[in-house]
Amino acid sequence: IDFNYCLVGISVRNGGYYFPKGAKERRDNFWQEAKPFMLAVENPSDPTGNVGSSSYRISLVQRAFESSFKVLLAHVSDPPEPTKSILATIIPPTVEMTERAAKIRSKRKMATSKKRSASDNHTISRSKQIQNDKYQLNVYDRDSKYQQYDRENKRRNGSFRR
Repeated sequence: IDFNYCLVGISVRNGGYYFPKGAKERRDNFWQEAKPFMLAVENPSDPTGNVGSSSYRISLVQRAFESSFKVLLAHVSDPPEPTKSILATIIPPTVEMTERAAKIRSKRKMATSKKRSASDNHTISRSKQIQNDKYQLNVYDRDSKYQQYDRENKRRNGSFRR
């Protein structure tokens, strides 16, 4: 929408840039007074060559890009469904693309469930570890109490020596 095909040409040399089609040094090669809307693209091997001069029905391509841009812009500001692809509003997916997307979703779902399973197993093993630790503490406490009880009995009976 903002690109002015009538006044601006495209170069891919030196990292890419736009240039004025009507500039003195470019006018002869890139400006066509009868067809100002024609695409002007500099040939990277020959800066005086216009590879866009032979483009056919460029005005239809320009309108298609403009229309697609407006559709995408409308969906970005107010998406129809959050799970749908915005790009699919201008380029409908093929059967192969839909099948591939289903396979990818299936793989992601399996990976997520495996992660959950691993997390659950870790939680279960951690829970068992905690139970084991508690049991060992209880056994230790019980043994300590038994030893303490045994010492007190021996003292009372006189069989305990210091």
